[in-house]
Amino acid sequence: MSHVKKSSRFSSRTPLIVIILFITVGVALLTISRANSATTIVATSGNLNIVSNASLCADTSANQSNFLLFSPTCSSSSWPVPNPVSVLKVASLGDSNTMSGFWRKPYQQRLRELSCTYDMIGAIEYNWSNIDFTGYDRSTDGSSGAVIATFRNPDNAVFEKGKATLQSNQADIIYVIGGTNDIKGLNLSDSYHRTIFERTLTDTRQHLLDASVLSPRSYFYVVSIGQIRGQEAKVDEYNARLKSVVESLEAEMKIKFIGVPTTEADMGSDGFHFTIAGGEKYGRGIANGSLDLIQQFGVCD
Repeated sequence: MSHVKKSSRFSSRTPLIVIILFITVGVALLTISRANSATTIVATSGNLNIVSNASLCADTSANQSNFLLFSPTCSSSSWPVPNPVSVLKVASLGDSNTMSGFWRKPYQQRLRELSCTYDMIGAIEYNWSNIDFTGYDRSTDGSSGAVIATFRNPDNAVFEKGKATLQSNQADIIYVIGGTNDIKGLNLSDSYHRTIFERTLTDTRQHLLDASVLSPRSYFYVVSIGQIRGQEAKVDEYNARLKSVVESLEAEMKIKFIGVPTTEADMGSDGFHFTIAGGEKYGRGIANGSLDLIQQFGVCD
């Protein structure tokens, strides 16, 4: 008679199954708990490390070179996705090209085309008489003759003029446009003028950091300046260097650079203020350059 061994309640594979079950449940719970975390667990060279999502989103190569146990959620603009608002509050800090309204009206026209709800905020209500602002929001912190570098003119500096708006911490988006008055009189072949040029960029970086502390809720956009007739090479260098300054701050604050190409034809008779057509190009370029973020606020139909 054949002998059949009676099976036991637990097989030899039971401990392995239990271990797998515990690991599966543990990973699931850890995934849930970290779903909204600001960090991600990364395995590198056999070691587990906790890395900030911001750094992973900024450095896409990290997603390829490291094994991500939990992948971060990155917005398309590589900065924190904003909380929805009912009305987008927009501030503009700058010089006379901002104060004049050359770009602010076409910027608003673009938002209206997309049925976006917004409110321009600022300490002054102003536009130049040759720009019909009827029905448009005139609020701004632009100031004629304003400079970016406070050391050049502390009484008329872009960030000082906009300080009250920054301190109110109300703006969802802040556009910073300046530098024309800082550089238009400089001859960069002169060592003293070159020093001023370099210090302007250094000061700009610090002013932006200070602004982010005053208005931590705000997303900042720094915009390239328009051309200055006869000084194109200098403007191109300034805008390229300004872009690098902004990029160096992306890990420290919510900031991006918008480059809007301009030519001499976009500037008026004085060579550095926009024509109506130039302002149209510039304003729509600014709106389109920040449209992804604007739509993330949930204010457009």
